[in-house]
Amino acid sequence: MTTTPAAPVVSARPLSAVLESAGAILVYHPAYLRPTILLRLEVYSIRDSSVPGVPLALVLDACQIIANNARGCLTLYGDQTEIAIRSDTPGGLLRPGKYHYRVPSHTDGPYPICLKFRAWKPPVAAPQNWARERWAPPRTDLAAVDADVVSTVAWSNLSGDVKRTDGRCAVTGDRSRLNASHLIPQAESAWFKHHRPAVDELDGGISVHNAHNVITLRADLKKATFDDGHFVLFPYQGEMVTIFMTLGTRDLARDFHFSAAEIPVRIFADYLYARFAWSIFKIAGC
Repeated sequence: MTTTPAAPVVSARPLSAVLESAGAILVYHPAYLRPTILLRLEVYSIRDSSVPGVPLALVLDACQIIANNARGCLTLYGDQTEIAIRSDTPGGLLRPGKYHYRVPSHTDGPYPICLKFRAWKPPVAAPQNWARERWAPPRTDLAAVDADVVSTVAWSNLSGDVKRTDGRCAVTGDRSRLNASHLIPQAESAWFKHHRPAVDELDGGISVHNAHNVITLRADLKKATFDDGHFVLFPYQGEMVTIFMTLGTRDLARDFHFSAAEIPVRIFADYLYARFAWSIFKIAGC
């Protein structure tokens, strides 16, 4: 005698919890009669805290990139003198609100802005907070690191090598569902070749397909999040952290906003800074 097993009960899964935005930071160009937004960033509370904010250094770095690398300061919207927050405040967080990005050194009309990553020229030196010694132990054996890097191999081989070497997602620590992820994207190969002397610390990569430019991420963090600019990697208080700045992936923001990332020793700091710039242009809609 045989029995027919009961049909499985199909029930609706509850929606994933999300991290609620505390508001937005809106940064405007101060020199136009019609309000011109340079940047909009969603603001979330820091993990294990009710304090919302975005690191001031991040907002300043982002605005400097959009302003063609012109250093400036943030003032409260409509006020030419009131500094939003002191730039030397350790770990200073900028709260939701409206601000102006001012460039005191530019007095000849409105300061120019850069509209696209491909038009952006990296500075001779990235801001000091991006220096590796600010957020990671110093590299002690660069020769050994470089010996493992082969830039001319097929991407499939390099991708597999990177995933095997890393063994886990740099953000979540997961060991499955891994993707090798370019910092400077493959679509920006022409930009990379043109600006390589400025962003390549050791002349270690002849193309974007080099291990200095590739980290390992969980598949969902790469394809629908990192590659769409929903979060950035940013140096903050001695670590490289993930900071979510859009409304697009609030479920992932709930788990990983302001969490420390484990960046492999082979990764070039200038590549991370270039990726930050690419993400900022993506967020700004440029």
